[in-house]
Amino acid sequence: MHRIPTRRTIAVALVAGALTLGGPMAAAAADTTGAVVHFAAGPAQEHRDRVFGTAAPPILVGPATTRLAIDTDVAAVQDLVVCTLSASGEWVGERAFSGAEWTADPVVPIEAGAVVPGDGRSYELDCRSGAIDWAGWRDTWVLTPDAGAASTVELSTDEPDRIDVRAYHGSITEAPVALHPGDRIEVAGGPGTWEGSTAAGELRAYGRDAWERVTGLEGTVSADGSVLSFTLPSELHPEHLAAINWIEISSSAGESSEETRRTFWVHSARISEAVAAPTTTRVAVSSTTAFSFQRVSATVVVGAAGTAAPTGRVAVLIDGERVATATLTTASNGRASVTLPRVDRGRHTVTAQFEGSPTFAPSTSANALLRVLF
Repeated sequence: MHRIPTRRTIAVALVAGALTLGGPMAAAAADTTGAVVHFAAGPAQEHRDRVFGTAAPPILVGPATTRLAIDTDVAAVQDLVVCTLSASGEWVGERAFSGAEWTADPVVPIEAGAVVPGDGRSYELDCRSGAIDWAGWRDTWVLTPDAGAASTVELSTDEPDRIDVRAYHGSITEAPVALHPGDRIEVAGGPGTWEGSTAAGELRAYGRDAWERVTGLEGTVSADGSVLSFTLPSELHPEHLAAINWIEISSSAGESSEETRRTFWVHSARISEAVAAPTTTRVAVSSTTAFSFQRVSATVVVGAAGTAAPTGRVAVLIDGERVATATLTTASNGRASVTLPRVDRGRHTVTAQFEGSPTFAPSTSANALLRVLF
């Protein structure tokens, strides 16, 4: 179902650009794609969506319709309800209610002739209260154009076609969250914080008066439901990096007419290319003097100041020619050993090269000398 932000919603979204749900606790060790960033799930805030009018009988509106009267069963949150009438995503009309007005007179006026049967457009009335898609509620009525519809149309909340309840976990912080492509996000709470075993979501950017989906996200939930994990795409277009400021991912026990989802939401995320940390590479041979029939090993050590040991691939060269490679993992602690091939009699140089990663810059060692007697 198409959603559009109301004029007030747009204003709130822009003003709220510094709000983040779920403040980061710390950045931990890097892996082969990026850092692991930890968030605390925190207390839940609930948002409930209901949809009406998609099942029979349809809700009929037409050119003569000038009043949409809502038989509401919910109160205003933060003393404000905004109702917007749209046609295929285009704004048609709107009314904002205070809490008292919503209780006393929940009627949305529309201009006669605003609904045009047969124009191919789909009409919706969307009423929402509370923070944007976070703490509050939203009721949506799907309206069917009909030339014979009454001037006043009653909108009931008795039997919703679908209920979607989201529990948003986290606490609000004012600092934008700095993330990088390839970062792994882990959102931890108590056992049972997250439901199901998988999660799905998306990265969004704000443009042309609406939130636009950039790419999807997939995640997993730990066996005890305490940790939701997902990885940001390692490759994002530079224009997307500059525009993305919304991350949302949800776990769910299953789809139903009353689906409950547990959602992690970051508004004002900032995803930028990571600055590769400088590294140093050293190489040592097991013996500086050997016979041609002996096998000599080389040990490579790669380090980076002030951070975890780098991960990525290293190559070992003899006299400038690559003869072996090894992969540094998080368990390697920046160290790898390889067995060198046999070489001819004489003096040789052994060099190691760290090829780098998105988070660690490449580096080359000084030469180690190897003398082969005969």
